[in-house]
Amino acid sequence: MRMNITESDIRHNASNSSVFLRGINYYIENRVRNFYYNELQQTAHANVVGEYTYNVEVSFGDNGEITYYECDCPAFMSYEGACKHIVAVIKFTQAELLKNNSFSKLRTANNDFDIFTYFDELHQGNIKKEVQIEINYELEHSYKSMISAIDMKLGEERLYVVRNMREFLESIDKESDLEFGKRFIFRPTEHSFSPIDQSIINLLLEIYDGEKMLEGLSTSFYRHETAFKGKKVYLSPSQTIRLLSILKNKSFSANILGKEVSNISILERDIPLAFQLYEEQQKMCLQLETEGTLIPITKKGEYIFYKENIYQPTEEQRRYFLPFYQMCVKGNKKKIDFSSKDKGRFVSEILPYIKKISNVRIDPKIAENILEENLGAKIYFDKMEDGISANVEFQYGEEIIHPFEGESKLYAGKKVIARDMIKEKQILSFFEEADFKVSKDKVFIKDQDK
Repeated sequence: MRMNITESDIRHNASNSSVFLRGINYYIENRVRNFYYNELQQTAHANVVGEYTYNVEVSFGDNGEITYYECDCPAFMSYEGACKHIVAVIKFTQAELLKNNSFSKLRTANNDFDIFTYFDELHQGNIKKEVQIEINYELEHSYKSMISAIDMKLGEERLYVVRNMREFLESIDKESDLEFGKRFIFRPTEHSFSPIDQSIINLLLEIYDGEKMLEGLSTSFYRHETAFKGKKVYLSPSQTIRLLSILKNKSFSANILGKEVSNISILERDIPLAFQLYEEQQKMCLQLETEGTLIPITKKGEYIFYKENIYQPTEEQRRYFLPFYQMCVKGNKKKIDFSSKDKGRFVSEILPYIKKISNVRIDPKIAENILEENLGAKIYFDKMEDGISANVEFQYGEEIIHPFEGESKLYAGKKVIARDMIKEKQILSFFEEADFKVSKDKVFIKDQDK
C-alpha cells in the first residue's frame, strides 16, 4: 500500500478553509495525543486536546486515500466534512508514517507544505474588509426580574438589521455567506471586525457554541429554551457584565425598560447621589434628593442606569448605598426616619458612610447639635507579668472615648459626637490581627514576641 495523502486531500476533506487552518495549528501545537495506527485495518486512532479532549478515528483505502473519519466533538455532529480535530490527526498520520518510513514517499514533493502551503493559506485568509457593527442594548422585564438582551446592525457603508442572530452566528461558524437583501452579502471569509467588535462577536459565539453543545448532549426531541429569539440574544448576568465592560470603548444605543437612549455612555465613576438630613416631629429624617430614577442593570449593582448614562460605581459606593437603594428606591419611600433614641447611633455609625458616597445637606438645626472633630488616637502600652497590655483612647476635641469600656459613648452633653467609626474600626483591627485579647478596659497579648 502507498500512503498517498496530499495537502489538497486534507483541505478537500475539511469542512472549510478556516477549519483546515485550525486543524493544522492543532497539529503544530502538539495537541494530538495517544496516536495509534492499525496497519491491518489501515485506521488511525488518537485523542486531540482542545478545550475538551476528543476521540478521533480515520480510515484509509488501499492507495492511502481517506475513506472514513469520525470525531465525538459537537462540530462533527453538526456539519459536513472533517472537523479541526480530524484534520490534525490526518496531518499527524501523514507526518508520523513518513517519519517511520512505513510507507513510500508522499505525493507532495519533499513534504513542501509543512510550512509554505500553510502560510500561503494563512496569508490569503488575512486579506479581509472590515465591517461596521452597531449595537443596541435592551433591559426589559422578565417573569421574576429584569433581563438583558442585545440586537445589532452591520454592514460596510450602510448598516442592515441582523434579523436572525442565530443564523448570523452560524454563518460565522460555518464560514457561509449570509444575504442582507440584494444590496449586501456578509462573507465571513472576506469580512472582518474591529478588535472591540470582535470581542462582542466572540462573546456571542460562546453563547452559540454552548447551545450547540447542549443540543448535542440532549436526548430529548422536545424544543429547549434558547437565548436566541429572532434578532435578539438574551444574556446571563455574567455575560451582561462582560458585554458592558467591552462597550465602555464603543458608542451604542439602548432601550432601558422602554426608554430609548441613543449614544449612551458607560461612566466609570460614582453616581452623583445627594441626601438631605432634617428634623421633623422630633425625628431625624434622611431623604434621597437625587433626581431621576436609578435602575440597576445587574443584580449586585455593578452597572446602574441613571439620567441617560450607565454608571459603573466603585465597590465602596455600591456597598454603602445598597441599604438606601433597598429602602428608598426599591421600597418606593421618600425618606427614612430615625427616632430620637437612634439619633446618636445614626450620626456616629451611618452618617460617615453616607458622606463617603454622596453629598449630604444637613439642616442647620441638626448641625448645631453635632460635635464634629477629627479623630485623634492614643495607645498606651504597658508590661504585664506574662505579656503586654494596651490602653486605647479615641479623642474628639476634648471628649475621650475608651472603646473597650462596654457601652459606646455617643454624646458630649447634648451634642451628638460624629465619630469616625470607619477609622476607629481600622485601628482596632490591628489588635485583632495581632491576636490581642480583651480584658475589661484594655487589650493584652501574652506572647511578647508577637
